[in-house]
Formats: sequence, C-alpha cells, structure tokens
Amino acid sequence: MFFIKKVLLLAALCCLSQPGLASSILKVNIQQLVNQAESVFEGEVVATTPEMNADGSIYTYVDFLVLDVLSGNTNVGETITLRFTGGTVNGLTLDMGSIIPQTGEHGVYFIESNSTPLINPLYGWSQGHYRILTNGNIIAGNNQVVVKVGATDHNTQGSKLKLSTGIASGITTLPPQKVNSVPLSPPISLYEFKTLIKDMKQ
Repeated sequence: MFFIKKVLLLAALCCLSQPGLASSILKVNIQQLVNQAESVFEGEVVATTPEMNADGSIYTYVDFLVLDVLSGNTNVGETITLRFTGGTVNGLTLDMGSIIPQTGEHGVYFIESNSTPLINPLYGWSQGHYRILTNGNIIAGNNQVVVKVGATDHNTQGSKLKLSTGIASGITTLPPQKVNSVPLSPPISLYEFKTLIKDMKQ
C-alpha cells in the first residue's frame, strides 16, 4: 500500500505543468537564459531542507548565499531560498529528474521564478545550473566543462523544437579529460563567463 501511494504521488507530480515545459525539457539558448531569467547570480549553497507536506508531496528548500549579481534584483550578501520538487524524507525519495543543488555547492544560477511554484525554479532546469569547481572549471548540466559561450540564433525555439541535452545552445563544453588538450579550447574562466553573461543582458 505504501509503495502504491509512492507511485501514485510520483505520477501525479509528473503531470504538473511548468511554463514552457512538459514531461520533457525544451532546449533554450543562452540569450533566453540571460534575458528571460528573473535573476542570475553567483552563489553558494549554505543549507538544504527536505520536507514532506501533509499530502505526501516532497520538496527540498535550498538556501543560497548570493556572492555576485549578474542580473535581477538580488543583492550581494543576501540569502535566498528556492524550492525544488523532490528530495528524500524519512527514507522516501521523490526524484523528478532534476538536479537539486547540494550544501557547499558553488555555482552560477539562472532563476526562472522565485515566486511561482515550479518543479524546478532554475530556467530550463539543468540548462540554468552551472557548478564551479575548486579548480575554477565551470560544469554545465551535462557534467562537462564549459569552454566557450557565444550568441546563437534567437529562433532556437521556432518551428524546430528540440529537447534539452542538459545545456543551452551557445554553450560549448568538453569532457574533463579533453580540456586543455591541444588544439581544443581551455576552460572558460569564471570572470569571463560572468562578463559574457552581463554583456548579453538586453
């Protein structure tokens, strides 16, 4: 009976709608990330709190300390909380297929909305999630290293809708083992990454 309840809960949550998303995530481009996100900031995850509602729904509340603001009304030094659907409470796990930032993570985050309840508050889910490693490498949603950021055709969404592969169009990545290999590109620096993002803001 408990297993059946868990399956029914997962099925119900999978049917939830998020603007621009269905059961699969549509690919977006870098201009959309920059200009349609409610806010973009560099931050550090200082706490994660999974909770189960009375109806059995599981959410994880993630607290971010804002280190730098690339766009939006967020302030440096502010702590903001984003709600992600999914997590683990009392041994029960709900996995919606999106990556929930973990305590201690350092990254750049493109926030779709912090006021509208969404399955994942990051724009394009993993497409709006960039982890920064201690060596300075920036890791995109496909778990590869970002080596280039460039403008793309604004008609990415047009008549040729594509599903996300974890990264937005305009972001070029390489597997970690291939980074710095000649003649391949070296990883982009955090400073350059943030500068390019700010320059794309319209």
